[in-house]
Amino acid sequence: MNMWLFLTAVLILVIWLLFRRSSTKTETPEEVSVKYVESEQNDLKGFELTNTITMDLGRFSIKSGILKSNTNDAIDTRSVIGQIKDPARRKQLAIRKQEEFLVGNEAVRERSIVGIRYPLIESNFCVSDYRLLLKSSLPKYLLKSSNKNIIVATNNDMHVDQKGEICRLLVEDMDVRFERIMFVSQPTCILASRGLVSGLVVDCGHHDTRVTPVYESCSIPGLSKSGPVGGKVLSDILNKLILDNQGKNWTSSTELDILHDIKKKLCYVTMTPNSEIVTPQRYILPDRTAIDLGEERYQTPEYLFDPFYNTKVYNPLDQSALGVHRLAHNVLQKIDPDFSSVMYNNIVLTGGSSMFEGFDKRFCDEFGRLANKPSVVRKIPTNIDNDKSVWLGAALLSTTQFFEKNSFTPADYNEQGANIIERMCFM
Repeated sequence: MNMWLFLTAVLILVIWLLFRRSSTKTETPEEVSVKYVESEQNDLKGFELTNTITMDLGRFSIKSGILKSNTNDAIDTRSVIGQIKDPARRKQLAIRKQEEFLVGNEAVRERSIVGIRYPLIESNFCVSDYRLLLKSSLPKYLLKSSNKNIIVATNNDMHVDQKGEICRLLVEDMDVRFERIMFVSQPTCILASRGLVSGLVVDCGHHDTRVTPVYESCSIPGLSKSGPVGGKVLSDILNKLILDNQGKNWTSSTELDILHDIKKKLCYVTMTPNSEIVTPQRYILPDRTAIDLGEERYQTPEYLFDPFYNTKVYNPLDQSALGVHRLAHNVLQKIDPDFSSVMYNNIVLTGGSSMFEGFDKRFCDEFGRLANKPSVVRKIPTNIDNDKSVWLGAALLSTTQFFEKNSFTPADYNEQGANIIERMCFM
């Protein structure tokens, strides 16, 4: 009897398992699509802002000017200061009461005889450095009229005290007369230049790669992430590859400019870095000799996606460094689901290193493997001046209610000091 009960129970179990298996449908994961589009730039034909001085205090360069139909009217100078290296030469300059510092583009041209520093990157900011940068980047003809507004775009790392010092220098040291001034983050301006107020800005800049979420024109620096690989690191990598493969070592100012041009014109991003069959390209040097580049062309930008691609060539100090696609994904993972959908639909690629041929397609492919929802990746059109994207966006913001709500007057600053900077300039 017990045997019959046991066999009956086993039979019922087998039938139930077979029924469950046949009734269960095999579900295939929904394919996640990452769509790439070229974002539209605002049409500036006939558009002018003659009453607004726009300043982009970039860590690589400073752009300032008044927006006109031709966006190239911005004055562009490198945000560097160079101090004469030779102590004897510095002593002679001091006796003659001449400056021992070179600023901006002049410092870059003479970098073989000066020590270069980047005031807008270094955490311990120096007031005298800021003064030199501002005076060199704001020509006097822009400051003659007293009825102008000023909008200043800064990076997310700039502390409220630094913004306050910039405001003080403009008002007191440089005697700049203006009606209202606003400080705004560069990622916010990048989105504004494309007609967006919310999105994820992936900025592959000169010094590093930064991913910053922006919601309703307010950047969220607490959720942003950065990677060590930027344009400067890529130039160093290309130099190392050329040295290893061809025995050329470029160190002079002219040679470094040539290296930058080679990187810009010949390097590209491949979809298959481990099996790429490269076509060598020839670059004609100024002395009419030639250099042929092969695998260096795709190996150089590969470090954007894999900072540890070849640690013999470049080994990041941060052993947890991530590729650009993983940086973007990690930031999105930390955003509240109520806001993340607009971020996924507005991923904006910007910065000089995002202009490599093939970068956009590779980013979409790599990011798509990580993303759990459909996404839209936008990139500035190749016929638009990418370098002036922040400057342009800042100028356009000055025409909106956003400027009216978040700007303040010199009287406000004199009355409240740094408190008004902290209260008004969080975006």
